[in-house]
Amino acid sequence: MTIEFSVIPVLYLLGAAHGVFLAVALLTSKGGPRRANCYLGCYTLVFVCALFDYFLDDTGLVYQYVFARTLLWPKEFLYGVLIYFYTRELTQPAQFLITRRQWLHFVPAILHVLVTWPLLTMDSPFQLRILSGSPAGTPIEAIWSLLLGDVELILAVIHVSIYIVLSLRLILIHHRRLLKNYANLEHINLVWLRNLLIGTIIVYLCWLAEEFIDLDDPVATWLDATLGLSMVGLIYGMSLLGLRRSEPVTKGASNLQLPMELVAQETPRESEQRYRSSAISEAMSLQLFEDLQQQMERHRLYGDNSLSLPKLAEIMGLSVNHLSQVINQQSGQNFFDYINRHRVADVQRSMRAGSSSTVLELAFDAGFNSKSAFYSAFRKYTGQTPTQFKKSM
Repeated sequence: MTIEFSVIPVLYLLGAAHGVFLAVALLTSKGGPRRANCYLGCYTLVFVCALFDYFLDDTGLVYQYVFARTLLWPKEFLYGVLIYFYTRELTQPAQFLITRRQWLHFVPAILHVLVTWPLLTMDSPFQLRILSGSPAGTPIEAIWSLLLGDVELILAVIHVSIYIVLSLRLILIHHRRLLKNYANLEHINLVWLRNLLIGTIIVYLCWLAEEFIDLDDPVATWLDATLGLSMVGLIYGMSLLGLRRSEPVTKGASNLQLPMELVAQETPRESEQRYRSSAISEAMSLQLFEDLQQQMERHRLYGDNSLSLPKLAEIMGLSVNHLSQVINQQSGQNFFDYINRHRVADVQRSMRAGSSSTVLELAFDAGFNSKSAFYSAFRKYTGQTPTQFKKSM
């Protein structure tokens, strides 16, 4: 082994050690979303097991402690389930508890353990032959090796892929709900969860490349190291992202949850079906929208930087569902776009009137919470930056 790669096992060990500390912090945390922290802690421990396995392999210790590899082997069917449960807990808190039916998600992992751990009763050379996929002598060895080789790999790829897609779908649905109910998303966004999933997908793609691309040394060795180091990067990234939020990961995650009154809201298809049978006629919907427009402009309701759909519905004396229907039908926009268009238009009016205030002061007065949100909205609705708009007046 060259000097270049002799450092890598140390990095694996350091990453695994850091992962243990992070997992313990998450599992023992009393603040934030407890169940979500437990899922994330267990998810981190699965990567710890993988890194320790990589450490044993790169240092050659696996030949002395074959039982350790056997113990660590059944983990592929835990990655997808745990990241999915974590995502679900943050986007739909308290909607799904682990009941008898929910435990079915762990059946593949349990079966994996039942197929793998009986190897511990065999001698070390036998375990190593089965786990390394070496040519087997007896039919039982051949079947065992096949189950823990090609069959396991194909099923694991399908399993992880399904749960990643399900997690991305939950984030998409959650984001649509936020746009439907909030005008400012700075404190309830999913940046942390999105970055975690991106990191997971990167590790997943590295794993697929290592398993399915047949390369000669030293490229194969480099690819194997890339996979291990991507896991180390994911663990340290989780910690650093938590620090950048100026609060521990265990507390920072709680800011991502959708408020409970909106958790069980319907899907867009359900909304469309409900609108068809709504008690509000088209004429009444139009009249309510005109009233809303007058109230919005007369009292500058959009200037409230904490404005939400439930809050506006209370002001208008309507139910949340009826107000949502009125906005969607008459403006063709969700709540987020409807309010922020008003805010951008307000800033534009002030700029045309020659206001002495700075652009950011106008933006905050119009209801925006941050510079980035304002510039993003202004460019989205006008096709220009504030500076370009000012020059074009």
